[in-house]
Order: sequence, then structure tokens, then C-alpha cells
Amino acid sequence: MKKVMVIIVMLALIPTVNVYGAMVKLDLDTLWAESDSAVLGTVTGIETCRGARGMIYRIIIINVEDHFIQTSDSTTVRVRIEGGEIGSTGVWVEDQPEISIGEHVFLFLYAPDAVEGDYDFLVYGSVQGKFIVNGEVAKSITGESFTIPEPEDTIREDTIPIEEKEQNELGYDIDAFVVLGSVIVLIGAPLTLWSLSGKQIIQ
Repeated sequence: MKKVMVIIVMLALIPTVNVYGAMVKLDLDTLWAESDSAVLGTVTGIETCRGARGMIYRIIIINVEDHFIQTSDSTTVRVRIEGGEIGSTGVWVEDQPEISIGEHVFLFLYAPDAVEGDYDFLVYGSVQGKFIVNGEVAKSITGESFTIPEPEDTIREDTIPIEEKEQNELGYDIDAFVVLGSVIVLIGAPLTLWSLSGKQIIQ
């Protein structure tokens, strides 16, 4: 039988875990408001890696169906979860979500200030940020559940890239000019007809 040495870690780097390892309860409104992104998809791969000072972590590969909170064209995202097992050494980190290949999940995500390594996001709220999807409903291990909304209804202003904002603002200005031009044409058309008929417009 294989013997595995397990190292238990209470991680204090995740935003919702204090130094005592006690989880701060997050409701759905907070998850939606404070996450940098969210994805709906299927887990297609898990890579176990060794980091600094012997820390073990996993990269969860998600085949994305829809992006929420911020727009993206990416068809996959790589999410880092602390803990895992390499050879005879295993690291268990308190409050990290357990994710398996083949699971249909909805994940609330955040990007740390400095991403170091081959991943895009961490799970926001630790275990509270993972939801199992069944049809149109997502449910967490803590009992929270919600009906999955339309992605475009969840996009936040603070997640839109500056370049895209500028393009949108320019688009609105162009639309305004088009509308204004149409009004001028509609007003001017009858005046032109009266003029062509030989009648005086101004008495």
C-alpha cells in the first residue's frame, strides 16, 4: 500500500480566510459584486504542480461555455487551487474547493495582482465560489443556489476594458449623429417639396 505524507495547511492568502482559518460567509450578492469573473463550463483536466517552498497546487482546466461579469473570447480557463498530491507527499489546504474531471461547474473567480505561473484565476470565496450545475441551476456545497442568468446581464462596468469603453462611447456618438441627421432630413423634405411646387415657404 502506498504511504502518503500529508501536510495540512491553513491558507491565509485567500481573501475570505482569516489567520485562524475560519471562513467568512459570503452571500450570492457578494460573490457577484466582488468576483473579477465567473465561468460556466466542464472540467476537462487537472495538472498537479509543485511551487515555492514545496507547496503543491493544482491547475484546473475548464472548457468554458459562457463567461460572466467580464467579457472574454477564451474557450478555456486555467484555475489554480492550493493542495494536491505528488509522489509520497500530499498537501491539504483548508477550505479549498474539491473539483473533479467531468464536473459541470459554475465558478466565481478573481485574478491576483500578480499572476505567477501558468494559470488565469483563483476561485473567489474558496469553497464557496464553486457551484455544481444541474440544468439551469447552480448549487454550492454550502447550500446556496441560483438560476444561471444570461451572461450579458451580468457584465459590470468596472470589468469592461478601457479600449472597449472608448469604442462604445464612440459608437453612441455616431448613433446620435445618425438620428439627428434623420430628423433634419424628415423636417427638410416637406420644405423642399413646397419649394419645388413653386409656392413660397415664407410669406
